[in-house]
Order: sequence, then structure tokens, then C-alpha cells
Amino acid sequence: MEKHFFNKLCTELLEHGLKSSKRMRVEEIVAMFLVVVGHGVGNKMIQERFQHSGETVSRHFHRVLHACLKLSFKYIIPEDPMFRDCHAKVKNDQRYWPFFKNAIGAIDVGYIGPYRCERYHLPEFRRSNGFENHNEVFNYYHSSLRCIIERTFGVWKNRFAILRRMPNRYSKVQISEIKNAPTLSSPSHQFHAEIRTIHRRQ
Repeated sequence: MEKHFFNKLCTELLEHGLKSSKRMRVEEIVAMFLVVVGHGVGNKMIQERFQHSGETVSRHFHRVLHACLKLSFKYIIPEDPMFRDCHAKVKNDQRYWPFFKNAIGAIDVGYIGPYRCERYHLPEFRRSNGFENHNEVFNYYHSSLRCIIERTFGVWKNRFAILRRMPNRYSKVQISEIKNAPTLSSPSHQFHAEIRTIHRRQ
């Protein structure tokens, strides 16, 4: 990370509740956090590198994480909160448009899931020719779009090592933070794909 971006991040986090401690400046606190999420290193490695106790490292990691969650409300927002336009990936592709037109939301089991008891995964369709019914057509394109989501998460995992090697304690922290900030789920699902459909009403 370039120095001016780092300084900008520290300033933004200060504006969202992060504070220096008696023995640590905000810059050092943020640097520890970035080493953890960027390189996936554990608490012990941070202790050795920054010469602080494990309790101090853990406490400040959570403080930065909490400030980042607050900061996310500023940047992780839909371009059009009213969802007046369908996503270009869907609108400009005739394979998807008949099924996902007038759609918002995430292509996820909790939102617009595939038809059950029908073929779904792409390899299942490659082993035979054609579709047996309308539901299979829907499932095929649903699965195709979901592959895009999985590739997107692959990019994130390549960028942030902590996502590839996340200890159980961080998973529990993630769940706890989401429960404490439930409205984060909406912009998070935008990141997946804007495909909530009215298909079920048709």
C-alpha cells in the first residue's frame, strides 16, 4: 500500500471511531491490522514484529475491525438505492434477461434459490444434451451466474491471505460483527450479484 493511501485510511478510520492509545499511535494500530488481513499471519507473528503482547494485538485488531465496519457504510452502497435498473450483466445478455429481468438482490439460496430436485451444477448439464423442462433452464443460468460470484471471491482470496487461512476465532468474530451490524448484509449481497427476480410470480 502506498504511503498516501495508508495515511488516508488512517484518517478515515479516525473519523469512524478509531483512537490512539497511550503507547500506540493509530498508524501502528492500522499497520498491525493490515499485516494480519493482507498476509494472514497469526497473533504470535504480530507480537514479534511489533513488540506488543498478544492481548494488545488482539484488542487493537478488533478496534480497527469495528471502525472498518463503520467505514463500510460510507463506501459499500448501491449506485442506485432504488434499484431502478437491472444489472448490465443480466440486461445485456439474452441468456439471462428472460429469467432475471426486473430483478434486484443476490443470487443466493437465501434469496433466489434454484429449483430443487432438478439438475443444477454445470457439469451435470455437460453430460447430456438439452434441458428436460423449464426449471432446468432456469437452474442452468442461475448456476452460470453463481460461478461469476465464486470467481469474484477467488480474486478476493488471492488479494487477502486471511480469507484463505482464516482461523476459527476470526470466523466467530465475523459472525459476531455481522449480528451487531445487520444492515451490512444488504450491501454485501449487492457484491454477489443484483439478481433478485420476479420469476416466481410469472
